[in-house]
Amino acid sequence: MNNDAITKTEKIFDLKCPWDNEYQGRALRVLFVCSAGLLRSPTGAAWGIKTQGWNTRSCGSEEYALIPLSPELIMWAKRIVFVNPANFDSAIARFKGTFVEVYVDWQGYKTFDLSELIKSKAVVLDIPDNYDYGDAYLYKCYDAVADKIVEGVHGLIPADAFPDDYREEYTDQWIGAEVGHGVAKK
Repeated sequence: MNNDAITKTEKIFDLKCPWDNEYQGRALRVLFVCSAGLLRSPTGAAWGIKTQGWNTRSCGSEEYALIPLSPELIMWAKRIVFVNPANFDSAIARFKGTFVEVYVDWQGYKTFDLSELIKSKAVVLDIPDNYDYGDAYLYKCYDAVADKIVEGVHGLIPADAFPDDYREEYTDQWIGAEVGHGVAKK
């Protein structure tokens, strides 16, 4: 084996997150971001897998998040869906002036400005922080903007894009399994 091949192989294993490899599949990679990564973004990720067949992840824009937004997740995603403008603004502020150098396509290292990369991948919704995980109305909200996520519509998608007629009908209903007394109900 020549030394050039060994160097390239070593560089591959230096990556923390080889996001663009064949094992990721070819489904759209969508990262859902809310504040803490506990309710709205995991619901979006579950919706994306279940209804769209996407490869999804979820995280939070704040440092206290269960899984905080990271350079690896930003690089991994083809689309980053922020559930509201505050989460988008928080992510931009957090990564402003942050650069990451990545080995790309056997051509060498490329430097990315993370705040600009976030902007280029962002789809910003207007979902307030008053929904539980699995809320059926959240599924309807995501259904209403699925095509905008695929297209990569940048900027704010206003609240009037979401279905008003579902808001009351689906209040406090869940898409996921109901849980009571520590045992999942069917």
